Order: sequence, then structure tokens, then C-alpha cells
Amino acid sequence: MDFALTDEQEELARTVRGFLESHCTKEWLDDLEAREAYPFDLFKGLADLGLYGVGVPEEDGGSGGGMVEIAVICEELGRFGGSVNMTYVPTAVFGNQTLLGGADADMRRRFLPRIAEGELRTAFALTEPEAGSDAAAVRTRAVRDGDEWVVNGSKIFCTGAHVADYLVVTARTGGLEERHTAITVFMVPADSPGLTISGIPKLGHHAVKTCEVGISDVRVPADAVVGEVGRGWKALVRALDAERIAVAALCTGLARRCTELALRYALERHQFGQPVAAFQALSHMLADMETETAASRWLTYDAAWRTDRGLPASKEASMAKAYATECGTRTATRGMQILGGYGYTREYEMERFYREAKLYEVAGGSTQIQRNIIARQMGIPRLAGGRPDRGTGRGVDRRARRPSSRQEGDDSMKIGATGVVVPPAKGVVKTAQQQEAAGFASTWWPDHLMAWHPQSIWTTEFTPLAHRQPNAHVFLDTVACMTAAAVSTEQILIGSSVTDPVRRHPAMLAQEFLSIDHFSNGRCIFGIGTGEGENAVPYGLSIDRPASRLEEALEIVRRLWGSEGPVDFDSQFWPHRDAVMGLGPVAEGRFPPIWVAAHGPRMLDITGRLADGWLPTLMGADDYRRRLGRILEARAKAGVERPFEAGLWAYTCIGESKEDCLRLFESPMYKVIALQLPARVFEEHGVAPPLGEGSYGFNDFIPSRFDRERILEVLDGVPPEVVGQAVLHGSPDDVVRELRDLEAAGCQHAVLWNISFLTDADRLGPSFAAQAEILKALQT
Repeated sequence: MDFALTDEQEELARTVRGFLESHCTKEWLDDLEAREAYPFDLFKGLADLGLYGVGVPEEDGGSGGGMVEIAVICEELGRFGGSVNMTYVPTAVFGNQTLLGGADADMRRRFLPRIAEGELRTAFALTEPEAGSDAAAVRTRAVRDGDEWVVNGSKIFCTGAHVADYLVVTARTGGLEERHTAITVFMVPADSPGLTISGIPKLGHHAVKTCEVGISDVRVPADAVVGEVGRGWKALVRALDAERIAVAALCTGLARRCTELALRYALERHQFGQPVAAFQALSHMLADMETETAASRWLTYDAAWRTDRGLPASKEASMAKAYATECGTRTATRGMQILGGYGYTREYEMERFYREAKLYEVAGGSTQIQRNIIARQMGIPRLAGGRPDRGTGRGVDRRARRPSSRQEGDDSMKIGATGVVVPPAKGVVKTAQQQEAAGFASTWWPDHLMAWHPQSIWTTEFTPLAHRQPNAHVFLDTVACMTAAAVSTEQILIGSSVTDPVRRHPAMLAQEFLSIDHFSNGRCIFGIGTGEGENAVPYGLSIDRPASRLEEALEIVRRLWGSEGPVDFDSQFWPHRDAVMGLGPVAEGRFPPIWVAAHGPRMLDITGRLADGWLPTLMGADDYRRRLGRILEARAKAGVERPFEAGLWAYTCIGESKEDCLRLFESPMYKVIALQLPARVFEEHGVAPPLGEGSYGFNDFIPSRFDRERILEVLDGVPPEVVGQAVLHGSPDDVVRELRDLEAAGCQHAVLWNISFLTDADRLGPSFAAQAEILKALQT
């Protein structure tokens, strides 16, 4: 295990240290702080060294590198105090990382090269009087007005706002109840009419003001939005994690400097005929300072290293910040004690570090907040607080949980699992209970009569599963499975993935899922789609005009749920006259959220207008981001403000590596999955669509119509790479990275369907153990 910096990183540290030692003398710093004057010359010097482009890809105008390089810079800056390091962090960390986390290519081109050249300064405008530790509670609002946004609110503790060219402003573009899902980030010019910026007197960091910002009818153009409307929290998560690592590095530098100063003084100062460092009380203090500084350093660089490799690092970033900031305060306090009365005078630097150290324990999320984050990622549940919601099922008073996968204030991706759909029935209950105990957020059941795999290849020649289940098309009823799991578990969410209005009448769907809502005590998610050809056509059911059918079914369900009297509804498919539904949800007004499996443009629009969530399948991060954007646009146009959650039904193959999984994808058992993809995906890979031009497997593939010879002939035209596009695959770290990419694209809830063992029974146990590792890595 090598903890050493590379030669390039060591050279970066030496360059930064040499510049700061020559420029930031004690006399210069004392004068700067006495005048409370912003160090423009220092900003230019850091820019001339190229430091504002570190961590920004070269294609975006930066100089490359990552969080390790930023940590190297911050550690050196930390040795010179807040008036130095706060010249760097608001722009190089908050500005760059927010843009990298959310901005589109056009916005990155407009801002990142200019920041890298030192032409622009930014300041972070997130915190408000009622939104500090609870960052998602921002009340600053932005309202669309033609081609502009009008922003109103107030911000506090905006470091460097008085000299910034742009403020990175977070504002709410939806209801307060939507928490993280209605926050948008704007790049607001600091000279915008309606902005007022004033400094806040403080204990330290005197050269860079901390400001209060008033925002009154400030107008910004539509292209000021960082990324997508309502999706700003994702960009903020990246920036906040980067901030925690940067602050940990600053405090490591501060602790190093305090230790150096205290050691030098203790060796030079003599009492009773010997250096005071020789007294055991002081030598132990110095030893503790050295040890804790080293621990801070390695916690910091571990978090930075993991970040640069795309590994989960939120817990590590919080660990680094919590420990390093407290280490900084302890080290400065011990340094003051060792210097005695001299440390309290301005003749020595220690008094400045003592004044400044405490800020880092509070800023950027207090140490208590960091411990909350660490505890949640360890799987420790939150302490339930407040009075439980009470509701009725129209006359029945019951306690119920809000049917949501997300804890209040928690924006991390949630991971669900698939429920058992085959006999013996006791396996349905046992598996759901095991998934709940393992910490999965949800468990889901697909609604099938027929499997994707034709019986003709469901043989021991192709899959060991045929030994246990000779018939490929054995399925327990989804509603029955969900009900059995609902009454056997207490916390895990219960979802359908997905049912349809082709086999199940909309009124029956409305009743069935309200019933599961009661059995689960408010934990039901109603997943629905247009239906598949295999589950309809062989049984004499029509799937013509599928989007129209689904849209009408959703309208019927919502009408029946929302009315206590007779319902009349003129429709093409299910006209209603004097229809009633007396059953209500277990909690008054809290109906099961409706998640739609949408892929095409019209279905995405329907999801935006009528659904509470989205559960597609077989798509990568770029495709996911684009389609989610269409849903959010449809919601905005329709004025929908209810909470929305974006999920994904994710086929998952876990092996030793991506190459290992691609070898598995040579098998017909995996290639069948790719047949559900639209024809265009095959054309993009330069191969003819195996089901013909314009085909779409969900509608066109009927497995029972394919004998062995015909299905193998069709599957021969499916490249393994196409399967890899539709299936998360690789080592556990590979799968975590793919999930993080999806999370960055807006996915909030991924349901993992482990298919690692379709052709090799020996992979069964290891793949589920690996899935548990993935869950642990992603838990927050």
C-alpha cells in the first residue's frame, strides 16, 4: 500500500509552498488583516501558477488533476491562514466543482476556462437563516418569467461575495415539501440589480469578508441555470463533498504549521536549565499534535484518492472533515499553551491560528452533521422524532409511514432488490425479510405470465436454473406476493415493477394497490407501464395504442382515488358511469405513489404530468439524463409540484471485471435481455436489429413463438456489447461507478436485479455477497 504522493504532486506542493513563503510573509499578512483588504495580488499569483485550473479537465480549459491535487494545494494554503486560503477555495472548489457536477457543455465552456485563467471569482450562496445544517431547506425562490428567472430571498455566510464576479446561488423552483428535488442552482452576476452585499464582522479571516446577500427581484437569463431545473442538489452534493475534503486539507496544513511553531519555540525556550520541550507534559502534547496531524492527513488523502477513482467517498469526506477540523482546533489550542503568554500576543502567528481554527468545525457542515452522515453510512438508523403522522382509510384511524424511499434530508441514491416470483411461496416472505434486514430500501415484483426466455432454450444446456425450475414461465401473482411481503415486513418499501392496465382493469388496479397500501401500512409503490406483448397477445388481449391506454388508466385511478362519490368518465377504453370506490389510503390523503415505466417521448410526457416516479430499464447514464430532462420539462409545463422520484430497474451482472461479464454475455441467456431494446440501439452498434427494422422488443417479442433453432439464429446477431449497454456489469467497484454515473444523471433509486448466475451456478453466492458490498458502498 503506497501512501506517497507522485513526483508531479510533490512538485506541485513545492511550487505552491515556495510561492506562499516568498509572498505571504508575516508582515504582509499582519498588514492585510489590519486593513481588512482583499489580497488581489495573491489571487493573481495563484492564477499565474495555474492553480484555479487544477481539478478541471483539460477539455474544459483546466490543467487536469483531481481532488488529491486540490488537497495538496489546500494543505499548503492552510499553513498560512484563512486570509490566504479563502482567496482560493470559494472559486477553485465551490465554483469549479458545482459547474463540473451539474453544468452542461455550453456553460462549462463559458465559465471554466475563464476561472482557470483567473479572470473570474465566484462565491457560494447556499446558507440561509433557516437553511444552514439543513441545506435542503432553502427558501430563496426562483420563478420563471418568459426567458428569465426572477430570484428573491436572502443568503448569509457567503465568503468572498464582496469581490466575486458571480454568485453560485441555490434557489427553490418547487414546493418546500419537495426538499432536494426542487432546488436549482444559478450563476448570478454579482453586479445584478437587486443584489445587496454587506460584510459580517467576525473573529478571524479578516482579509476575505464573509457576507450577507439580499436578493430582491434579481433577474437572470434562462442560461444561468447550472444543469437542469430542479436537479441542482446533485451538483451541490459534489461541491459539498469537495469542500469537506478541501477544508480537511486546510486544517491539516494549519495543524502542521501549529506543530512546527510550537516545536521550534519549545526547543528554543529554556527553563530550569533545559528546553521546555524536554518536560514530559509538553513533549507529550507535541507528540499528540504530530500524531493527530498525520492521522488528519491520511484521512484527507484517502477521501481524495477515492473521489478521484470514482469510489464512494461521502463517508470518508465527512470522516476527514470531522477529524481534521477538531484536530486543527486542538493543535492550535495546544500550541497556545506551549507558547504560554507569548502565544496570546500578535508577535507570534499562533494567536491567528487559534482565532481561525474554530471556524472550520462549523463551516461547511458542522462536525455534528459530519457524524450524522458517517452514522447513516454505517447503517445506523436515525432517531425517530416528532409525532407520527396519523391518517384514516376513510373512517379507519391508523398510523402510517409516508410511502417514500428517502429519509428526510437524505439525498443519496437508494438501492432496491427484486422479490421472489417463483414457488415455493414461503420464499417470497423469507427473501423480503432478508432484504429488509440487509438494509435495502425497497423490494419489487415484476408482473408476468410469460418469461423473456423461450422454453426452447430454458434447458440445462444453457442455464443451471433449469435443474431447479424446468418450466421457464412459472410466476406467482404479483399482487399476492406484494401482499404476503407487506404483512411480513415493517419498513422496506413494497413495489410493482411493473404491472399494466392491459390485463388489469384500472378500477381493479386502484383497489388492489390501495389494499396493499393497507396491508403494508403505507409502504406501497404502484409501478405501472404499458404492458408487454408477451403477456398480452398470446392471451387474446390487445396492446394497440399503449400510451393512450396507460394515460387513460392513470386518469381513472386518480379520479377514483380522489372522489368519495360516483365517478363519470368518458373514455375510449373504460367508460365509467356512477362508479364508486369507498376504500381510501391507510393515511388520509396519502395515496400510493405511482411510478411509470416510460421510455418513449409521449410516455415521458405522461410520466411528467401524471406520475409520482419513474422506473424505466435498459439504459445508460447519458440516455437516462436526457429522458429525465424531458419528464421534468413536462412537469414544469403542467405546473406539477408534488414530489417526484426517479428510479431505474437495473439488470446487474457482477463478476471479476467488465471483460469477465462480456464473456458471459456471449450466452443466449443474456442476449435475450437485449431483445427488449429498440431497433435503433442495434443500428447504433452497426448491426441489423434482430427482430427487424423499427422493432421494439417489449411489444414485438413473443418468446413462445420461437423454437430452439429460430431463437439461436436471432440471438446470433446480438453483440455482447449491446447486452453490456443494457446491463450494469463488471466488478463491484465497476458497478458502483456505473451507479454513481446514473446518480449524477438524476437517478435517485436503483433496483438491482442480479442476473450474474444465469449460466454459472457457482456465481450465485459470490454475486449476492458482492451485491451486499455494493449496497454498503452506496448507503447514506
